[in-house]
Amino acid sequence: MANEGERLSPSQSGSAEDQLDPTVLKGLEDLGGVEDPEFVTGILSAFLAETPQQLAAIETALAGGDPSTVARCAHALKGSGRGIGAMRLVELTFALEQKGRAGKVTAGKLLLAQIKAALNAVSATVKKEISQRQAAAKK
Repeated sequence: MANEGERLSPSQSGSAEDQLDPTVLKGLEDLGGVEDPEFVTGILSAFLAETPQQLAAIETALAGGDPSTVARCAHALKGSGRGIGAMRLVELTFALEQKGRAGKVTAGKLLLAQIKAALNAVSATVKKEISQRQAAAKK
């Protein structure tokens, strides 16, 4: 994790593997089984539907200087990211969660732009993944 005031560097590559851990996606496929090929697509779609509200809640909490809400909302977004294997997003939201727990809302604001960039990259990858899975299901 980054030290106070230290910026976390963005991922150097934008490949799908850099955005989503393939072992997590495989685990989701195994969980859904062959009888429910849309299981993973549903989870990925839920991620896309839920994360904008989670990010907005973080922004509101940061703007309001509310460290406990920052920590709680960052924890929720971290869980969403972990559920689909978005490990860069998990890393950044964990750092923000820790800032919130330490009452360092100002320092947390430095992470917000990085979280937004990571979320945008993950969301684009998730949309491609959904499209690929839907195309494969039609074959």
